[in-house]
Amino acid sequence: MVVLVLVAGPGCGKTKVVTKTVPSTTPKKTGPGTVPTAPSPIVRQGSGNSSTQPFSLTAGLAIFVLSYSGGDGFQASLVDDGGHIVSTLYNLTGNTNGATALGVSAGRYSLSVNAGGQWSMTVNQGVPVNPQFIPLNTSGTGPQVTPFFQSSGGNATATMTYNGTSPFVVTLLSAGGEIISTLANVPTGPFSGTQSLLLQQGLNYLIDIEGNGAWTLGVR
Repeated sequence: MVVLVLVAGPGCGKTKVVTKTVPSTTPKKTGPGTVPTAPSPIVRQGSGNSSTQPFSLTAGLAIFVLSYSGGDGFQASLVDDGGHIVSTLYNLTGNTNGATALGVSAGRYSLSVNAGGQWSMTVNQGVPVNPQFIPLNTSGTGPQVTPFFQSSGGNATATMTYNGTSPFVVTLLSAGGEIISTLANVPTGPFSGTQSLLLQQGLNYLIDIEGNGAWTLGVR
């Protein structure tokens, strides 16, 4: 079941289309004292259009880290072993370094890539044993994910700014790959706002940021 479909509108810089999908097998919850067993990072790279060699993912969170220096457009989709598109990871213009995160089911996958030049994708499923406690303060440009973080439990506030021209979508995920809440979803910048969130003690989190411009994010 698709829970979020975002089509980034035209604009200069890094533009991205993201389809967040709830896998048929629910990603693992990471409760107090539990740390997912993760494989080593998976690296796939190439030039131009290609379909990569298959790789295995465990159920849970997967972070797809991109480096692209082709100059032209870049599109990449995560494809399952049945040939079905699980998620559109990137649809951007211009050179970029970025990252996106989503929950996946255990299985075999590949990447379907359309690109105008050299690219490299690293897939990470590792979760730190003891990530930083909030407050969290970070900033960047284009699609990124925050460092993992945790709290002592209770209410927190996310404060965000954005100066891009494409949609700005900010999503809180658990370290097990579950979408906890959408913190922002606006069609274009500039944007400045806050959102309340409830964090559980002993759980690890990160935040996925989608957009094509500069942004700031703080959680406290």
